[in-house]
Amino acid sequence: VLHEPPLSWQLIDPWPIAAAFGCRVVSDLRSRSLATGGQGSPLTPLADWVLFRDPNETRTVVNLGGFANFTALPTDADPSIDNIDLITGGDICACNLVLDRLARDRLGTSFDEDGRAALTGEVSTAEAARLSNRLKPDHERSLGTGDEAQWFDDELASLSPTDCLATACDAIARTITSQLPASDATVIAGGGSCNRALMRSFASHRSGRILESDAFGIPSQMREAVGFAVLGALADDGIPVTLPAITGSVTEGRDGQWILP
Repeated sequence: VLHEPPLSWQLIDPWPIAAAFGCRVVSDLRSRSLATGGQGSPLTPLADWVLFRDPNETRTVVNLGGFANFTALPTDADPSIDNIDLITGGDICACNLVLDRLARDRLGTSFDEDGRAALTGEVSTAEAARLSNRLKPDHERSLGTGDEAQWFDDELASLSPTDCLATACDAIARTITSQLPASDATVIAGGGSCNRALMRSFASHRSGRILESDAFGIPSQMREAVGFAVLGALADDGIPVTLPAITGSVTEGRDGQWILP
């Protein structure tokens, strides 16, 4: 709901899960990092290393969720060398949060299913470039505010609904791709991967192979769920799930808050 280190407000009650399944449940995997001076985010890079690393090619994993973030994975050619310290990643910008808000305001629907409306619109290149520049990461402000949606609503008010959505998709894709390192392949996951207009714009601004996580056996809308299952297993083994090079703090011991049956 809000992530502004050292503050982070999350809405989760793990007890119904523990009661329903009678098993150990871990939640709140970011607070140790926050308590030790880190950002506590993004959390998925270590899980991405487990799920997507390759011995022969570098890969950038991009999550097109409410907010977009990325993990850049080095190759894993020599298993005797620990390349985890070479993983980079970070949060980028608002994504579906903006697109869904525009769909509600301009189309009267909860979201633009498959990006169909945006696909019929025309991109205003000037507006897309201007909004992209404004949307680029600003480390002085939280990614958890969501006020970017209001920027887009105001700035694109003069465009038709379909042109508005097409331009927003292009602005967001421009912003995300401008922040990604070069890699042999880009792996896309998250609900935004279903938005064909967003994916079309992404491909127009990103070179190299672009694949959805489905190609690796991880459904694109399940990547975060699978990733957090991996993180929970690692935490259960006492392996810190945040990477100091990404979150900015060193942690030791078992992360998360645990409910034990």
